[in-house]
Formats: sequence, structure tokens, C-alpha cells
Amino acid sequence: MSDTEGSPGVLEFSRFWPYGIAVLCVAVAVAVRLALDPVVAPGHFLFAFTLAIMAAARIGGFGQGLLASALSVPLAWYFFGSIAESMGRRGS
Repeated sequence: MSDTEGSPGVLEFSRFWPYGIAVLCVAVAVAVRLALDPVVAPGHFLFAFTLAIMAAARIGGFGQGLLASALSVPLAWYFFGSIAESMGRRGS
């Protein structure tokens, strides 16, 4: 029997850390895409989010991939889609 087997904190941490990784992957994708916005063509704003979804699904599994997808769609739409163009946040 190990020392961590009876500790409820370790169980909670090990159960939810992949979801945090999924959120982190999407946050990094937003930061990378914002940094590359002047260089990347306006129509190609989903590549970083695709990589984030694949990384989250690979690390955590199906649920974490779904979470990354659910976070990526509204964030991509807000920062790089039609809302960004209507608010004048796009460079060109």
C-alpha cells in the first residue's frame, strides 16, 4: 500500500489534471495565433486550435478533446472570426 492511496487530494488531482491540460492547450493556441496574426493569412485562423485539440485528446483522451473543442470554437470565433472583423480587431 502506498502513501498516496488513502489520500483524497491525490485522487482529485489525478482525475482532473487532464482537463486543466486541455484548457492550457487552448490558451496556448490563442496566444500563438494572436502572436502570428500579422503573418498568417486571415482565412487560416484554425490551425493552432486544431493542434491544441489533438494535443488535448492525445494527453487526456476523448473527454479532454471534447473540452478543447468546446473551448476552441467560441474563442476562435471571438478573436478571429466574424465578430473580430465587425469590431475592427482584425488588421486587414
